[in-house]
Amino acid sequence: MLDVATQTLPVELERAAERFDAQQDRWITQEGYGSTDYGLGVAGQCVPRFTEGLKELLKDKELTAPKLRLKLQELEPEVLALCVLQTAINCIATSENLRDTRVAIAAALEGECWAAELTHIPSKRVEKAKRLNAKQDIERRIAQAEKRAGRRMAFVKRQAEGEKAAEQEDYNLTDWSVYMQAKAGHFGVNALLIVFPDVFVVKPDGREHQLTIDETSDAHKQAEDMVAQAVLRKPVWLPITQLPRAWTQNHKGGTWDARLAHSLTVVRTRHKHTQAAVRNAIHDATMQPALDGLNALQSVPWTINKRILGVIYECRRKGIEVKGVPTLTDPDRIVFQLDVNTAELMSFSERFWTPMNLDWRGRVYGVPSFNFQRDDRVRALFLFADGEPIGEEGLYWLKVHVANCGDFDKISKRPFDERVQWVTNNLETIFSYTELPLKELGWTGP
Repeated sequence: MLDVATQTLPVELERAAERFDAQQDRWITQEGYGSTDYGLGVAGQCVPRFTEGLKELLKDKELTAPKLRLKLQELEPEVLALCVLQTAINCIATSENLRDTRVAIAAALEGECWAAELTHIPSKRVEKAKRLNAKQDIERRIAQAEKRAGRRMAFVKRQAEGEKAAEQEDYNLTDWSVYMQAKAGHFGVNALLIVFPDVFVVKPDGREHQLTIDETSDAHKQAEDMVAQAVLRKPVWLPITQLPRAWTQNHKGGTWDARLAHSLTVVRTRHKHTQAAVRNAIHDATMQPALDGLNALQSVPWTINKRILGVIYECRRKGIEVKGVPTLTDPDRIVFQLDVNTAELMSFSERFWTPMNLDWRGRVYGVPSFNFQRDDRVRALFLFADGEPIGEEGLYWLKVHVANCGDFDKISKRPFDERVQWVTNNLETIFSYTELPLKELGWTGP
């Protein structure tokens, strides 16, 4: 598999590669390498050709045993092709020897035959009508499993769903004989080598032999390209340490890196007609006022509030319960850690910017997840890099806001002047909290 993270990439794509690898690891754990983007990439390139090849091979009486040929001919050719391909790719990725690869392919084919009811026999206690109901229930469950699984190792899920339904309806399973399993495994491997001599090869590995993918093959190269494109399409956007590129076109703005520009648009939409309307509005200048406003907003420089970042660190380290700071077992801890890591990264710069774009309604949003529009734990980390005095009026409304946040004795329900007076009367206490926010008795509680 192509390791995109090892290339010289902007940090947005490094993060994207890390996220992509984590996602692929989950697929590997749940359903095997055949369900990864690389595995599906190889399978996707090979399925059409393999499907046609299998149709011809199943006509060859010398290549397959009669009983096996009759069963495999009952399967959908595309299902049969995908079953063999994904199983083989999984075995190649896990460095299985040729013998174990044949066994795995045989097991997968047997599972497909089970799902297609080619290995079902009804119990004598089951009446004809009940068998018919069981068959319909199996078909329904198989359809549900396929819908959930999509193309990702659907045959595994169909087998599990079919077994469950059959057990409930008193169906029995007749296992394939050792002879049938051996023939099925040989057929699967031989079919790959016959149809794809340019993709799959058998190489010696010590005393064993292994089925491998030829790294010079077009299928391998195209699968690697699919992996790279999957990473490029979904960069993990971060704040930047230079003024964002002004929006002038649908795909020109927000970022200076040409490798990222194709995945960022001025309006967030996948609808082609909306994109066309945006391009037309930019071309005839009717959208220029919106672009000017958007460019002005994303041109505001920020700096990290290092004092707040330190407080967040200490709350987490000491296990102090504060709203917005998750515990070590909270599911939100992963997002929290990403936010903290981003804040720490930005803290090394005197100023940073958050590129912005619009949604289809015209609302402005930060492109990076780490932006001023987030919840309080993130917003508190933002300071204007070019601060200005707020003046008397600004101070008045700041006091109103402080009173609203504290809301002691329901002060937020009082007139504005009373809220301002309450803050003035409690300035000494408020200042003490800002100077020592983690002291034993303070806003964090006893």
